[in-house]
Amino acid sequence: FFRKSKEASRSDATRTNLPPPRPHTTRHTMARIPLCVAVAVLLSQLSTSAGSSGCAAVASWTGGAGAMRLRGGMSAVDQMAEIRAMRAKQYEDSKKGEDDTAAKQAAAEASFEGAQKVWVMVTDKIKPATIQTKAKPMPLGDARNFYQDSGVTLLRNRQTGAVIELVHASEGWIQFSSREGGTLHTLSTAGDIVASHRWYAEGLLEQIKEKPLHASSIPSAGFSVGPWKGEVVGRRILVSHRDDAKRQLHITEDGFVALNQAWEEALLVKSTGGVERMSLTEGENLLTAL
Repeated sequence: FFRKSKEASRSDATRTNLPPPRPHTTRHTMARIPLCVAVAVLLSQLSTSAGSSGCAAVASWTGGAGAMRLRGGMSAVDQMAEIRAMRAKQYEDSKKGEDDTAAKQAAAEASFEGAQKVWVMVTDKIKPATIQTKAKPMPLGDARNFYQDSGVTLLRNRQTGAVIELVHASEGWIQFSSREGGTLHTLSTAGDIVASHRWYAEGLLEQIKEKPLHASSIPSAGFSVGPWKGEVVGRRILVSHRDDAKRQLHITEDGFVALNQAWEEALLVKSTGGVERMSLTEGENLLTAL
């Protein structure tokens, strides 16, 4: 009796210390969802986003090799091949569009005359990448830092190498070189010409010399960059500053003529490097003859 009672007590104690039964949770139920169902849902979403037909794509395991296929017989490999082909066609269509645009631009440029035929332009911001050249890195404390993030436009004559620099922070002054390798000058708003020792966008100028396609032709509709405005007038390009109506820059095929109505005078700058001063009337008559 005592032996049985002792064993019964031990059995009761063992049952008392048993851990409680694990509750039934959704997490364990979800863990038993077959993997193929989850894959089917994923492939259905991919098929819908790829523009498949109205029939929902449901994956199923077929064949001894276990190849996964979409309804309709298209395998995932075939589907990826179709997507790659579609992207290739889109690229070809885009390239054809660019070629057509370039052809139209070339046809338009063939009709250009005078200054518009030989002058090109490029616009950017004054920054280290447009200031420094390969041979001359931008030094610390460079005064051109004052104009950083200001716009700048370069006009370049492809035949003579002449360059006109229009700084967008300018109140009307310009920098210019009458020919390739010529002396750099600044033309002030008062009409004075003084030597200058560096361009504001020397690096940008180097870039369009090395890669001419980086610059574009002057559009027939003209241009507007910062305070500067350019218009195609006959065989000339008229450049003016919105805050300086009394001064005009008439760019010709061989150079430019600067008219200064405030001082009743004109400046003729030729590709030979020569600068000739004349009266305003003489300058206007010269432009009329061009």
